[in-house]
Amino acid sequence: MIKVISPETWKECSEKVHSIVHQTHRHPEFERIDYVLVSNDNTDTYGYITVKEWDKDSVYWDFGGSIPTASSVKVYNALMEAINFTFEKHKKITMHTYNENIPMLKLAMKAGFRIIGIKSIENNIFCELELEKKGD
Repeated sequence: MIKVISPETWKECSEKVHSIVHQTHRHPEFERIDYVLVSNDNTDTYGYITVKEWDKDSVYWDFGGSIPTASSVKVYNALMEAINFTFEKHKKITMHTYNENIPMLKLAMKAGFRIIGIKSIENNIFCELELEKKGD
């Protein structure tokens, strides 16, 4: 199940969630988002995606990840739910992922994302990925 969380609510828990998912610190004030998609069921949370709406047709999935203990099947299903939820209102999703994050690259490619570019930030290379809604 996908749950939408406001930026204000996200600030209250983002630091803790980010440290669980990425094992690094990210201060809540870094977030400049429109909302957050959280995937969970009645007992577990599987992951999150922070979202910026670029225009009426396009969103940017800014930051996110899966809980380390979540199974790959649950993570894939959560990703597909997030895509379907996003495509209810938008036609295109863009995101970046670290080029050495092979599990995420495989997951994104399986979900239909395609690499459309790269960027370098502080000696790290990121793949730019895009997914367009079919049939519109």
